[in-house]
Amino acid sequence: TVGITCPSDSTCPNQYIRYYSADNVSKTESIKSSNVKQDKQAPTDGANFTATAGNAQCELNWSSAIDNGSGLSTTDAYKLVYIKGSTYPDVGCTNGTDLTDVKTQTSYIHTGLENMKQYNYRVCAMDSVSPPNISEGKTAKCFPGCTYSIDPIEQSFPPEGGTGSFTITAPNGCPWEIENPCPSWVIITDPESGSGTGSYTVKYSVLANKDQSQRQCTMTVNEDNTKTHTVKQAGTDIYFYDFEQGIGSWYADNGVWEVGTPTSGPNGCYSGTKCAATVLAGDFPTTTNSRLVSPSIQLPTLSTGQEIHLRFQHWFSYTDYCSNNSIDDGGYVQVSSETSPGVWSSWSKVSNFYCGSSAAWSYPLVDLSAYAGKKVHIGFFHISDDYTPVSSGWYIDDVLIQKVTVGGASMSTFETLFQDIIDIHNNETSSNKAQAFDKAQDGNKVGFCFVATAAYGSYLDPHVQVLREFRDRYLISDFRLQILDLKIEIPNYLGKAFITIYYKISPPIADYIRQHETLRTATRFALIPVVYSIKYPVSLGLILFIGIAIYLRRRKQ
Repeated sequence: TVGITCPSDSTCPNQYIRYYSADNVSKTESIKSSNVKQDKQAPTDGANFTATAGNAQCELNWSSAIDNGSGLSTTDAYKLVYIKGSTYPDVGCTNGTDLTDVKTQTSYIHTGLENMKQYNYRVCAMDSVSPPNISEGKTAKCFPGCTYSIDPIEQSFPPEGGTGSFTITAPNGCPWEIENPCPSWVIITDPESGSGTGSYTVKYSVLANKDQSQRQCTMTVNEDNTKTHTVKQAGTDIYFYDFEQGIGSWYADNGVWEVGTPTSGPNGCYSGTKCAATVLAGDFPTTTNSRLVSPSIQLPTLSTGQEIHLRFQHWFSYTDYCSNNSIDDGGYVQVSSETSPGVWSSWSKVSNFYCGSSAAWSYPLVDLSAYAGKKVHIGFFHISDDYTPVSSGWYIDDVLIQKVTVGGASMSTFETLFQDIIDIHNNETSSNKAQAFDKAQDGNKVGFCFVATAAYGSYLDPHVQVLREFRDRYLISDFRLQILDLKIEIPNYLGKAFITIYYKISPPIADYIRQHETLRTATRFALIPVVYSIKYPVSLGLILFIGIAIYLRRRKQ
């Protein structure tokens, strides 16, 4: 007797025994051999197992299993078991009710079921040895009498993230549960449990993508791979830095800028625990100009319809007189480009002058398309004159440079119009923004609020820019007067109160407008006089003057 072994969970198809017999005078017969095959490896389950509900029945379909050893059983290739309720049969189909008439089929219709109740199935494959090796099995759930549909099946987001939704349509009382494989960046906010019954609009938040590559996540309903919603998010494309690793390859001239956790100003960063600030604890000094400089960044070339955008989160507070120029306390973004190897141009201003108070974290857009194909440094230039008192200054976080296609953006008019501070108002205070973001990273619900209307269809629309500038100058900033050497600041209570109220009541209205093209068109028409009265106040005044004059002249006649 000869013992031949084979490791567990393995197939040993080519084991040979060789033998011969010999007498006492060394006479032998010819050598004989035998091939012994052993199979201790279970089959490999097929890729898919689906359950489609019908009236008092469930139609089950699964992919064929594979067995490279003895092959699948020719009489009982599959074992199908089920449990009514919330639990699944165990691995290997060791418990549950056995549907014995499956045999070698890859589909089965289970009839005589109770509608709107949950049935959990597991199908396992068996090979030809005795006793057979059995696979772990694939699972599926089914709710007889319940049909489900998902709309839309896909939604795309920019690198900075946003909010999305999809509608589950199902008869009343039909339960459903969402499987979300990406809780670290796709956060289901409504319902928080991820489950419910009947028709429902599921809402979720998408966090910022800090990687250059695109990512996607597919959520499924009731483990049915035909009922899915896919979230796609673009990568940063060119550059992203959030200061969580310290100052890194950035540097500051004149020594005012610091990187860490602020204990003044917003008392926290926009995301994470570290950001850049003129001073992390306290006010910036007087008579100090300082520039926070990025490492060199190679910008790509552009095709028709493309632009390069610099986006960053910032919070600022300057108490000096604000005249929207570079004389008073404030800051602006600069660019220096490489003109020849190792030779850099002088700094050029590429953004508005940020002065006064932002009141909250905001997210401006700076167009860098003029520098396409060049290597650049980005500079955040802080200015402080000799006037006191000073304030907490400028705070920078989540610096993003991306290439975008103009005209195809999904961000809506009002989302862009008040993007700068809307999420802060919905999170109560700017100081708790960092904590809110941290909770989101842990998979908890957080109130990120991107107002969604699509009146103009693009956040690059010039009408939107006009409204943004009006907000920055007249609604957010306090009023500042200078009489000789006396500088007076009057808080803009009315403007800030308007913004606060707007953020509380507008999201559901804006969501409704976005879903109806007629309302989008009507909103654009309604905004025309507002936009043009802001952009061309002199022309508007002249038109009104002429109109009034004609009206009075006709009355006299």
